[in-house]
Amino acid sequence: YDQSFDQSTANKRKNSCGGGALVGYFFSDRFSLELDGSGNATDVDGPPGTSIESVGLVYLPFHLRALYNGAIGETSSWILGAGLNYNRYRTSSAADAYLKKTYEGSDFGVGALAGFRLGLNDVWSLRVDGTMDYIPSPQSDVDGSNTMLGLQAGLSAFLGGKCTDKLDSIAPLFSTTTTTTPAPVEPSPAPLPPPREPQPSPIVT
Repeated sequence: YDQSFDQSTANKRKNSCGGGALVGYFFSDRFSLELDGSGNATDVDGPPGTSIESVGLVYLPFHLRALYNGAIGETSSWILGAGLNYNRYRTSSAADAYLKKTYEGSDFGVGALAGFRLGLNDVWSLRVDGTMDYIPSPQSDVDGSNTMLGLQAGLSAFLGGKCTDKLDSIAPLFSTTTTTTPAPVEPSPAPLPPPREPQPSPIVT
C-alpha cells in the first residue's frame, strides 16, 4: 500500500490479501481486453484521541486493461498490459467522521501488468500477474501520489473456445517451402533420313 494509509498502530501493516475476479475478450490472436475487480481488507490507525488503535478499511480496485499475449512454447504465454484503474475505499463502523472523511471515497489512476499463463487443458489455465497502480491524487489524506503494488494468482476458463486453440493462435507459425528439381530429360534422337533408292549405273559402249 506504499504510504497510502496511516498504519503505525493498526493491527495490519502495509500488506494484506483479498479476492476478486476478471473477465476478458480476445479481439485478435494476440490482443485482449480485460476488466477486473477485487476486495482487499486492511486496517488503519484508529481515531485520534481515542482508545481505538485499529479500524478496518476495505480497498476495492477495478481495472480496465489492454493486454498483449506472447507465446512461450505450445501451452504457455507471457502477458503485458496497461490501462486505467478506479479505486473505492470503505471503513468499518468503528471509524469516526474524521476517518470516514479521510479514507472513504474513490480515486483514479493508471497502471501496468506483467503476467504468465500456463494452459492445463482445452479450457482451464493457471495465471500469475504482477500489477502496479499509480494514483496521482489519492483519496487518502497523504501528500503527493500513491503507488500500489499487487501480486495475483488464479484459475482461468476460456468460454466459447478452447484454451489450446487460443494458445496455438498466439504461437508463432513457421512455414517451410519445398523446391522440387525436375529430373533431367534426355533429348530424343534425331530422326534418320529415309533410305536412298538405288540409281541405275550408266552403260558404256
